Amino acid sequence: MPNKTSRAKAEPIHQHPDAGIFALAEQCAAAVKAIDKAMPVFDQAEARCRHVATPPVIIRTEKDKQLGFYVGNRAGTAYGREDVPILRALVRRYSIAHAASDFDVWQRACDILEALRDLKKEEAREGFESGLTEATRSYYQAQDAYEELTERLARMVATTMEGALAKARAMRRTFIDDDQDLGEQIAGKLKEHMRRLGPDEDALAISLAHDLIQLADKAAA
Repeated sequence: MPNKTSRAKAEPIHQHPDAGIFALAEQCAAAVKAIDKAMPVFDQAEARCRHVATPPVIIRTEKDKQLGFYVGNRAGTAYGREDVPILRALVRRYSIAHAASDFDVWQRACDILEALRDLKKEEAREGFESGLTEATRSYYQAQDAYEELTERLARMVATTMEGALAKARAMRRTFIDDDQDLGEQIAGKLKEHMRRLGPDEDALAISLAHDLIQLADKAAA
């Protein structure tokens, strides 16, 4: 005759229908903790990081406009990394000067490129010494992990209210900024989604998410 222990072993173990959501929600919670840990470190490093002054040579001048470096009213603004391909093209094009103005374009482009390289090196050195480079990497690594998890969670369908609340709690950070009013934040998200998706099923699904996020926030309080 089987004893109680053997009967207990024979009974099937019933898994919660939203067990997958619970497991993923726990990973989201861990990712949020990693973000919260990385954020103050990033803020402190940013405060330590010394601002690198913009070298005068990379400031656009009226003469640059006359030489064909830019168009429009951009005098007084700085050249940036996005301008490097054009500047390199100018160096190649005017490397053999046929007129005095050709040499002026070549020399000016070379000077700007050199100053931009020096600026990049100085910013990299300052970022390394202040810890900002590593802090930035850690913060965005944690943020990317959280976003990847919430994207996976968004594709899962909750079949119970417990699962829906766990899902909403895990996504709470996406919708809520503690420095702003909860209702205003969610309403803003809804308006943006409705603008992009239209007033059909997708917008209704976002509206349902609005209610669930508020429930999750009350449950977390």
